[in-house]
Amino acid sequence: CEIQKQERVSSQSTQLLVKTQSVNHHDQILPVQDSLVRPVLYSQTVSLKSLPVQDKINKFVDLMLPAILVAKYNLEKKRQFVVEQIQKDNITLTDSIKLNDLLIEYKSESLSELEQKLHTHPVSIVLAQAALESGWGTSQLFLNANNIFGVCSFNSSEPRVEYQQDGKSVYYRQYTDLSL
Repeated sequence: CEIQKQERVSSQSTQLLVKTQSVNHHDQILPVQDSLVRPVLYSQTVSLKSLPVQDKINKFVDLMLPAILVAKYNLEKKRQFVVEQIQKDNITLTDSIKLNDLLIEYKSESLSELEQKLHTHPVSIVLAQAALESGWGTSQLFLNANNIFGVCSFNSSEPRVEYQQDGKSVYYRQYTDLSL
């Protein structure tokens, strides 16, 4: 599958135009019907629990595949930028600041380590892991926090949700959409 690219070209870079959509009923999830996938990120979704198994699987793929492809696209753009900077003789101040921000964001000690961390996993593996972690889109974290993989939060300044486990508060990251 490939993401349907709706790009806006500016003087500095190419940008993917992504639509964000909220879902109140599973019929509002746009179906993936061919090898081109519309770049839609769902900001709120509904439980797929009541659907027959095959319908649940199809709707889950329809929800997650665009998010996975958008995330892969964005990571690849970052990786391409890093590779370009590695190959340059002179790096501008602006690019140096951007590289430094990426090194911090990805907790990398070198540009080669950063470039390695920006490689992505195959779509099939990410989709399978998302299905397992979210119970095919039925877990409370998936529904309430767009948290597909059960990512914990240790930073009180980031968006997060609190759950009680064994009488203790456990915090999980809360995301604005399913973009991973």
